Amino acid sequence: MTAVDEPAPALRDRADDLKMVARGGSLNFIGAVANGLFQFALVVVVTRSLTKSASGAFFEAIALFLILSNTAELGADTGLTRMIPSYRVSGRVADVRRSLRVGLVPSFAAGVLLAAVSFALASPLASIFTNHRHEDAGAVATYIRVLAVFLPLSSAYTVAVAATRGFGTMVPNALVDRIGKSAAQTLAVAVVVLAGGGSFAVAVSWSLPIGIAFVVTLLWLGRLVHRVERREQATKPATEIGKLYREFWIFTAPRGLTGVFQVTTLWVGTLLVGSLMDTAHASIYTASTRYLVAGSVVNMAVIQAIGPKLSELLTAGARERTQDVYQVATAWLITMAWPMYIGLAVFAPLLLKVFKPQYVSGTSSLEILAVTMLVATGVGPVDMVLLMGGRSFWNLFNVIVALSVNLALSFLLIPRIGIAGAAVAWAASILVNNVAPLLEVRAFLKVHPVGRGFPVAAGAALVCYGVLGMLLRVTMGTTIPALVICIVFGTAGYAWLLWKFRDRVELVLLGGTLKSRRRRRAQPVATT
Repeated sequence: MTAVDEPAPALRDRADDLKMVARGGSLNFIGAVANGLFQFALVVVVTRSLTKSASGAFFEAIALFLILSNTAELGADTGLTRMIPSYRVSGRVADVRRSLRVGLVPSFAAGVLLAAVSFALASPLASIFTNHRHEDAGAVATYIRVLAVFLPLSSAYTVAVAATRGFGTMVPNALVDRIGKSAAQTLAVAVVVLAGGGSFAVAVSWSLPIGIAFVVTLLWLGRLVHRVERREQATKPATEIGKLYREFWIFTAPRGLTGVFQVTTLWVGTLLVGSLMDTAHASIYTASTRYLVAGSVVNMAVIQAIGPKLSELLTAGARERTQDVYQVATAWLITMAWPMYIGLAVFAPLLLKVFKPQYVSGTSSLEILAVTMLVATGVGPVDMVLLMGGRSFWNLFNVIVALSVNLALSFLLIPRIGIAGAAVAWAASILVNNVAPLLEVRAFLKVHPVGRGFPVAAGAALVCYGVLGMLLRVTMGTTIPALVICIVFGTAGYAWLLWKFRDRVELVLLGGTLKSRRRRRAQPVATT
């Protein structure tokens, strides 16, 4: 049945679905851009103010902290993002408040345990991650001990932010987490580093905004829970607490392991480069890949916005509406992400000079990973589709395989070709972790990401930035004038093509949500 033949209710349903995702995605996009800029600014401040070895020590400690924090979350962030809208759709409003305790308390407790372990083992860990270079190990150990104190707050905070997304709002996620916390961390570290503060002061300045953001998020979360309980009618009694725990953690436990493996894949390159080479090379590798991570926060804008809506639709058995949301979200993701990744691949040598001239040695790493991310974003938010479809065990399997590939190739290639080997290893794991779920959602959920907006978004980006950028690189080199010409003329052509085919990529819908704050509150989808 074509869109013209669809009955009016189906068209309204489709519009409501896409408007909800677009509003969340638009707000998250703004927050993601700000977050990416702040994170990037933090790396620039650290690399330009400290030596390569000193900045590498900071990056390695942060990498370990983020791995441990994600481990302590136990997957409760994704669990609450899925369960809260599912409970509301099913009339289990009484379980919404209680599910927060089910998710938050174990995450905080796990954070306390890992904090104690990392604090006690700070010295041997620092020695391993610095290739037993004593002059660097002392700073890394100090970072690890200070950050350990904030580990329980960090894990519980991330879960609390994810819970707010489960209520269908991206405002706390964008304002508190993406903008507020990131800005405070960057500014605090910049002040301390420029004032000549040591590793202890730098670690404290980076960590304190996490605690402040946690308090704000808890207050916001309480308001959201109270609003739902006041406005929505419970059609089912509260679930017995033991059963609620089992239901929540049967889904969430595999996701907890998945999260550990995912964040380890993201940061293990930094740790392995430091362990197999030294902290100076770890600094170059981290700086060169931060462009990639800054770009990935844009991807998260769409991925986080789509999660609650997918949970509603899949719980209600609305497969066609699920595929429609998935395909449009994929086109939006390509629209926002591909120009950036193409630009990173084409002008990598120039962009790395922002840190220091010697950081240009990370060019090959950035080029490899930027091209890989074109594939990763081209399949859309496929991981979220798989998770919201209840296939958390398959998601876990994919991530285990991806991490295994990453580790195997890292140990094989880093000693031979240096940081480029770490980039190849990470690129291979990214491909595994996107192609595998793409095949699985097609087999299990009968959905795929290629809709009518896909060729428009992908083709326009490749022509306007890829073809033009390579022509400029060949004729003018990776220079500032070439970059400016690519941005100005490439963006003009890109905007024209997107506007010409705006109906295919739902551009009016996406842009309209940025202009208007007045809207009808989204209602849970009725089950079929």
